[in-house]
Amino acid sequence: MNERTLLFVIHIICVGIVAFTQLLLPNFTRKNLVLGVAIPEEALEDFKLKRLVREFRLVTILVTLVTIILSFGMAYLWNSSVRLLILWMVFGSFILFLPVIYYNRKIREWKAASGYQIQVKKRVADLSLSKQKLTYSGVNLWLYLIPLAIVAIGSIYILINYDKIPDQIPMHYGASGEVDRYSQKSLFVALYPTLVNLFLIGVIFVSNLFFLKAKQRVAITDSEDSLRRLLIARKIWTYSFVATTTLTVLMMQGLSLTMVYNITNINPYMNWFWVIIVLIVVVQILVGLKVGNTGEKLPRQHGETLELFEDDDKYWIFGGSIYYNPDDPAVMVPKRVGLGSTINLGTTVGKIVMLGLLLIIILSIVPLFFIPM
Repeated sequence: MNERTLLFVIHIICVGIVAFTQLLLPNFTRKNLVLGVAIPEEALEDFKLKRLVREFRLVTILVTLVTIILSFGMAYLWNSSVRLLILWMVFGSFILFLPVIYYNRKIREWKAASGYQIQVKKRVADLSLSKQKLTYSGVNLWLYLIPLAIVAIGSIYILINYDKIPDQIPMHYGASGEVDRYSQKSLFVALYPTLVNLFLIGVIFVSNLFFLKAKQRVAITDSEDSLRRLLIARKIWTYSFVATTTLTVLMMQGLSLTMVYNITNINPYMNWFWVIIVLIVVVQILVGLKVGNTGEKLPRQHGETLELFEDDDKYWIFGGSIYYNPDDPAVMVPKRVGLGSTINLGTTVGKIVMLGLLLIIILSIVPLFFIPM
């Protein structure tokens, strides 16, 4: 397998995962949120709404197929450069989100034309939530000591066996699984996997904190039970974050042993790599389906009654994936589309965070034009 084929296969796998997850989007959120649009109870069985959801899934499949065909053409028919293929892998995945943006707008138009509105008599806010979410769910953040311990043990092992490490350390493996780039032995190079792992732990830990600190809306109907399920969901998602971190660290730390044992072909270990990737994806999808973003999928104490929230569609942009409300001081809020939290671009901090993310993406892409391939 050459590098072009490897990139194509990785891209197809990523596209398949994104597309499959996107098809399940209507199943991740609470019942009266359809592709990021708040729908009143009496409209949930409307034939036109169900038809729009079916169309969304069909268009997602068609866009996925077109993306795969274009990827194949770029990889083999048009003899595109590896650099262009990598750029396509980065931007091609965003194309899959276009059906979400389009059908979010179509459902909003249908809702407005039909005259449907969610009637809310009063706004309810549980002020104790801001105190409980960190003492109840955040108490499990100590579990991040598990991946940190794995990194520490791996690093100590590397240091103990530093003298056994060859003068030329494998730094990159090609599509064939063989080493295609070495680096001169040094303490920094030997501990480079440790630095990568610490960075990964930090990124996931901060993401977990954002999730825990995100402003949560408690249902107006049965707010006490809504809060109970919300706090349980935070705890379960923290476990999921920690499990993802631990599996990723194990995978990366295992690769670091190639230095000590001078392994020149990693093909025998790639099967474990894919098993871990699949396991992480499956766990995330199952938690999303069984728990939901804020516990909306968990069993209720008082029966399966529809929960009412404020109808704030006007504050959600870009297909319901980004929140923009200058009157809301919260920087992070739960997503309406998909899982996790999103940024409130109506706040100054939100704008700074978004600018930082864009800079990271740009700085990750620009080197492609300068690195020899």
